[in-house]
Amino acid sequence: MGARFMMARLRRWLGLGAAPDAPRGDGRPPGVPAADSPSAEPETGIPVPDDASIARFYVESLFRMADRDGSALSSTEREWLREHRERLRGQDTSFGGLVPRLPAAMPRLMAATRDPERTSARELARMIESDPVLAANVLKVVNSPAMRMRSEAVDSLEQAVVIMGFPGMREVIAAATISPIASFDTDPRLDAAAIRQVWAHTLEAAVAVRDAAARTSPADAFELYLAGLSHSSGLMVLLRCLKSLDDVRPSSMFPGELEALARRYSAAVARDWAFPKGTVEALDQWAEGRDTPGAAVLNAAVVCVRAGALAESGTISGEQLEVIRHRLPGFGEDRRERRDGHRPSDAITAE
Repeated sequence: MGARFMMARLRRWLGLGAAPDAPRGDGRPPGVPAADSPSAEPETGIPVPDDASIARFYVESLFRMADRDGSALSSTEREWLREHRERLRGQDTSFGGLVPRLPAAMPRLMAATRDPERTSARELARMIESDPVLAANVLKVVNSPAMRMRSEAVDSLEQAVVIMGFPGMREVIAAATISPIASFDTDPRLDAAAIRQVWAHTLEAAVAVRDAAARTSPADAFELYLAGLSHSSGLMVLLRCLKSLDDVRPSSMFPGELEALARRYSAAVARDWAFPKGTVEALDQWAEGRDTPGAAVLNAAVVCVRAGALAESGTISGEQLEVIRHRLPGFGEDRRERRDGHRPSDAITAE
């Protein structure tokens, strides 16, 4: 009953009302409120792209060249998309070398972060240090723009544990285990600089999802944070597979089709990683366009972050970005508070 009440609060906060858990029948993209909804865009008079356009523009920006003249899918693009859709329908949905293997110590680390009474900061740091690759990635995540809590760099794991606290380290460790998925040799048709930013955008969206969920449904915050961390995994898997596509540059329709398929792949990757049920469900619902609280907050965070990237590149204006960010109340506020020196309530001292 408590969980149901909290999810109802999240629905009201996002302006979703009491819509059933079913696909939309009005053609709106997932997470976009109706015009008469309390969280619909204000009457600014500023036209903004819808969510589907933001998704397409974002994926389009990852390519060095892309048609923008309304060209239809080529025959090779249609075949490539068909093959990768069929793969999801098959029995074997393992991804082999396309996604990182989660560290063997992951269950032990997650358990330790949930039990600070039995584990000191020094002990948790030593557990992380036992995996040098994970240790390096943990420090990268702690010092990332989305996560960092102070201007000075954190240069030791024990310092990271003290600053972030155990719940914070739980989030950091999860991000560090997933982050290698963003490291791959890019196809020459892709913009290498843009591809390098995909993980930063992913982490920013995950933090935004977590902060939004923490306001109204804290029990679901970590599972939705994992959904945020996983939301671009399918995109990165499919970008690795572009080598089997012969077209010199994508048609106008291909980026949108690729992004829609990537959402389904993200859910499959999270399932392959044995992530919690709530995480996989949120990703499934996001891919299907279901109007649920988890999918809505995930979508709103992803749209806000991607819109920010598009504003930086000049694809949309700063005024359009402000209107879009109105869809996720409080976007970025928690991160600004952390940077202003507010320590988390769970910050600890070394023992």
